[in-house]
Amino acid sequence: MNINPISKFIKKDPKDFTKADIVRYIEEKEVKMVQLLFVGEDGCLRKININVHSKSFVDQLLTWGEMIDGSSVFPSSSRTKSTSIILLPRLSSSFVNPFEPIHTLNFLCSVHTHSGKNLESSSEYILKKADEAFRMVTGMEVRFKSEVEFYLYGKDDFDFSNQLQNREYTIAPYSLYDRFTHEWMSKAAQCGVLIQKGYVKGNYLKKNDHLYEQHVVELSSLSPMMAADQLTILKWVLKNCSHQQNLKLSFAPVVDIDGKGNDLIIHSQIVKNGKNQMFSDSKLNSIGRTAIAGYLFCTPALTAFGNSNALSYFKVNRSLNQYHYLFWGNECRTAPISIPQRCTQFEELYNDLNISEKPIPKKKYHTPFITHKTSDFSSEIYLLLAAHLISVRHGFEMEEALKFAESHYVDVDINLPEYKGKYKYLVPLPSSCFESADELSIQRKIFEKHAVFPTDMIDNVIRNLKKVERSDWDKMIQRDHNLCIELIEKNMDC
Repeated sequence: MNINPISKFIKKDPKDFTKADIVRYIEEKEVKMVQLLFVGEDGCLRKININVHSKSFVDQLLTWGEMIDGSSVFPSSSRTKSTSIILLPRLSSSFVNPFEPIHTLNFLCSVHTHSGKNLESSSEYILKKADEAFRMVTGMEVRFKSEVEFYLYGKDDFDFSNQLQNREYTIAPYSLYDRFTHEWMSKAAQCGVLIQKGYVKGNYLKKNDHLYEQHVVELSSLSPMMAADQLTILKWVLKNCSHQQNLKLSFAPVVDIDGKGNDLIIHSQIVKNGKNQMFSDSKLNSIGRTAIAGYLFCTPALTAFGNSNALSYFKVNRSLNQYHYLFWGNECRTAPISIPQRCTQFEELYNDLNISEKPIPKKKYHTPFITHKTSDFSSEIYLLLAAHLISVRHGFEMEEALKFAESHYVDVDINLPEYKGKYKYLVPLPSSCFESADELSIQRKIFEKHAVFPTDMIDNVIRNLKKVERSDWDKMIQRDHNLCIELIEKNMDC
């Protein structure tokens, strides 16, 4: 069912692509250009263009990669003897570029030094090491699925704007940009992005003669590297599609002075031999609770990777943030870490609604994921997922993990008036980039353990966070309305 043109032609899943498969596709489909994509040290997606000359040239490119000067995109490499880096295409990441006028094949690349070693400052390599360390420590693996929120906005020239319904899952003509959903979902699928669903969330607002509408996309459960790759490509596809439609698109954590904005929600699952290890008899077991303990312990430092924009803390300081306290639970929607509930009567529902079908047998279902809600899409995705892997792994390395998880469990909705008093027993999460940087400084050994994050990379993250804002920024935005507006407009395009 994969509509990636390369998969359809080769009749293989992308993870099974071989060099011979790709060479045959390029030759028979008369591909004119290859683009090598990679993520720089600043987290931005980059590319180089290469004309296809011959079959032997393509074979050489896929085998040995392409050497470029990396001094500007990987400034850390300038401290070594050579600034040359090698971009080596990952065959499983190949896709046909739907935005180019000529037939163009794209690859995401691993980044290596001129001597062939992995580049230490490459975020893709850091994620790879984090994944390997988790497998080594636990004998299991983690899979991620994600939810991305974004706002589309354009000039207010709609005759029916007064009909808009501020509700989720709206459909045209009661939504502004429902047509856009079909466009980007089709393009993303062609690029190999495995989308679970996309929909209009509503949350309309009008600002500066523009109408804003929030959308959501949910991706399928994937390995850490595939999850990061697909989030990276998804972001690129969405930006391209919005540009083609003469619309603007923002992933900013805040887009309005009232606190409306976007989240990036990460769902994690621990598996072994393809089976979920976090639940026994449909109940969260000790493995799941141990993972939650790791998340709880590391989340203050995790915000250094998941909230790199000053606006990430806007809701906290304007008393608008719903994920400000450190706890976990089942029922409370404002818990930064939660176990969402799920229907357990699928068989009865299916059999009742489809009387022409044979009844399906009963089967035990359970909630498969831990949900983490503190991040936004201003983050560097590969580093963020590496930090998630490290956080979960730490649960298996810390002492009395189960006791720690139990002490942070809240079994009620603390937003209800009768439970407001529980706030005073909870630890607040960082309220500024400065505080996130300080938390990472305290916990940096956890992230450097097993040589996952290089020391100078942690130094850079801390340094960059402290460049974002002044140490008293949280107090400033509480009293300076104009500063808030200025910051929102400055950071809309992230």
